[in-house]
Amino acid sequence: MKRTIVYFKIYVILFLAFITLKMIAYNIPGGGIIQNNIKESYYIMTEEGLYPNVGYETDDFRIRQQIDGYTDAIYLNVAFEAGEHNVLEAIASDYCGGSGNDPLEQLGYRIEHPGENLTNYGRQWFGAMIYIRPLLAVFNLAEIRYILQMVFWILLVVSFHLLSRKLDFKIAYAFLAAMLSIAPFAIPCSLNVINAFLVIFIMTILICRYYKSGFSIGNYMFITGAFTAFLDAFLTPYITFGVIAILLLYFEYLNGKLTNFCEGIVALTKCGCLWLAGYIGIWASKWMYATIITGENMFLNAWMEMVNASAGRVDYGPDTTWGYIIGSLQKNLLKIFPCNIYLIVKEHYSGAAVVISIALAACMILYWWKNKKEWREMYIGIIFLSIAVSPYIYYVIMHFHTFVHGWVEYRYQAITMMGCVLAYLTTISFEKKSSSEG
Repeated sequence: MKRTIVYFKIYVILFLAFITLKMIAYNIPGGGIIQNNIKESYYIMTEEGLYPNVGYETDDFRIRQQIDGYTDAIYLNVAFEAGEHNVLEAIASDYCGGSGNDPLEQLGYRIEHPGENLTNYGRQWFGAMIYIRPLLAVFNLAEIRYILQMVFWILLVVSFHLLSRKLDFKIAYAFLAAMLSIAPFAIPCSLNVINAFLVIFIMTILICRYYKSGFSIGNYMFITGAFTAFLDAFLTPYITFGVIAILLLYFEYLNGKLTNFCEGIVALTKCGCLWLAGYIGIWASKWMYATIITGENMFLNAWMEMVNASAGRVDYGPDTTWGYIIGSLQKNLLKIFPCNIYLIVKEHYSGAAVVISIALAACMILYWWKNKKEWREMYIGIIFLSIAVSPYIYYVIMHFHTFVHGWVEYRYQAITMMGCVLAYLTTISFEKKSSSEG
């Protein structure tokens, strides 16, 4: 009961903080300047298209990286409209407007026809508006992307440094390998894609700084779930759970709080339940708030959207559910580094690529076998491996959604990379073995 009260207090504080932050962002003066920068951004996006390639101009889907201009156009539309309404109503509805076949056309229509055909987007928080709208008061979309690039890499370096200093090289390099495996240069180019990673970096820094302050891992996971629900618009939310859960479990392991497999599974289950509680709780609070303010049933609206996202067919997809499952797994697996690079090299240097890969794998296995810990000490590695396979369970369950959006949801495999690297490193003894006793 006492623990439930604690989580309720955290929930209330976060809800009020999120509302306050959006009120501040939506009350920023200079709406004309913001709208002018949105107009400039619209022209930039019109030249790019909704899903432009970034980094590599190629038709090979394995290395091509796309920008999520579709969601960015919605963000700009909401930011354009935000200052035109009562702030409480604007927060509840996150209005966007216009007529057209896609959000970019709708944004163009909204710019040319102020106040027409408004749509209530009350089912999502659009929490990223707390930094997007202030930035739009000074910069256009292209300039904001440069700023987000700098922020992303600075936070990544700081996170890596703190993990190395507060924990050890194992978790630091596992974290770095995870980030580098998912084309990080492309992440800050989309206003929505970067948000889950901002949550990861911010929570990583906070945990490294304040882990021993008395906050439990459940509290951290609850806040992570809530923060994810606020910032991320249904794109890659699960990645924050996997990465932060691995980090917290490693903290617990090093501090002697996880001494066997059962304790690890209990802690992992606790992490999952509390992340989900924070995530669903904050989403539901937006639906409740928007329902009260607008008089529309946002709970039903959100449910129908989730049903549409988890089932369906597209004209370029397979004919069966099993086909979508296989296609989803293939699309996502072939996008992650080093799988994509290996297959490309194999196509050009088939024999050499196979031989080198087998040799590297053999060296890793031999090194592990020679330096492995006692079998009873490997429980933490098994726990990390169980987290590592979770993205593929998600791909199977959400097969339609991940088949269509594999170009961005392949990044869930950062959890796989981090879990596998850490499982390998934690089952190896790096202490020099004595040749004799006495």
